[in-house]
Amino acid sequence: MKSTKRKIVALSTAFVMAFALVAAMLPATVSEAAVKSISSVDFTITKPVAGVTVAKEGFFQTNRPVITSSTEGVDLGEEMTAGNWVEATDSFDASNPPSNWYGTFEDGKDYYVCFWSMPQEGYTYDNSITVTVNGTRITDFTNSGGGELYVYAKVSCGDAPAPDPDPETSSVPVKDGYADQTIASGAPIVIGFDSPFENFNNGTEQGEVYIDGALVPSQYISAESGSTIITVAQEYLSQLAEGAHTMIVKFLDGSEGQASFTISSSAAASDGTSSSTTSTASATSSTSTTTKASAAKTADALPYAGLALVFVGASAIGVIAYRRKNL
Repeated sequence: MKSTKRKIVALSTAFVMAFALVAAMLPATVSEAAVKSISSVDFTITKPVAGVTVAKEGFFQTNRPVITSSTEGVDLGEEMTAGNWVEATDSFDASNPPSNWYGTFEDGKDYYVCFWSMPQEGYTYDNSITVTVNGTRITDFTNSGGGELYVYAKVSCGDAPAPDPDPETSSVPVKDGYADQTIASGAPIVIGFDSPFENFNNGTEQGEVYIDGALVPSQYISAESGSTIITVAQEYLSQLAEGAHTMIVKFLDGSEGQASFTISSSAAASDGTSSSTTSTASATSSTSTTTKASAAKTADALPYAGLALVFVGASAIGVIAYRRKNL
């Protein structure tokens, strides 16, 4: 009787350990997809047409605003395009949005839109995201922890007059050796401008860097003297498509510098420094890929190893129990 109890206890313990082992290994087979952060987003709102009327139709508006985005990872589904024409407000508050506007568009007047924007699966909105609507950077939006944006923007009916050129804005030339660079994908861009470093960073303030009209968040920018050397990190550039791009640097004294560069996956680096950076980036990428591949294979193999251990353990217990029974 005691022998039977010991066998039952031994078998129970073995099965509990086996299930615990399998359960511990299961998470290794689940790989979480990398989430890509969107640091800047550009929206386009189709301008209203004079004479068109916005009326109430049930719970919705007629002739609602048409909203699109060229930014990778932005949802173009119903969640984003569900915008409304709203009343003007001096203090935008997402928790207390402005009332819907109804009426007929008039040429030369400004109108306002509120809309939601959701990132696609595998993407999130960066906490310091910059938002551009119809080519103009705006600040009236809320970011609910990366999950969605609620945007308030102004749109003019008809063509707005072109702004007068600013006579105070002077052009800062690009230093020799930095113009029209071609960099490899995954490499940073380094451009020098012939302006004193204090004009870009005076210790308390720093100028701004734009690429293709979008403000580059400060965490992706580093600057050093000689005269002013601007580096934009590869983490930001990895979001850009291959091809030609334009960088504009706005200095604290009101002057601006502009430089063009090209991103190419097959391009040779422009100079020794870039070559070294590119090679290092490629080597790092290769090592990372190999490591991930090895880890994935190991993770795939773990469940089979666990099952093998379960069967081996069960077989061993069965053999011991059989031998004891026949002693």
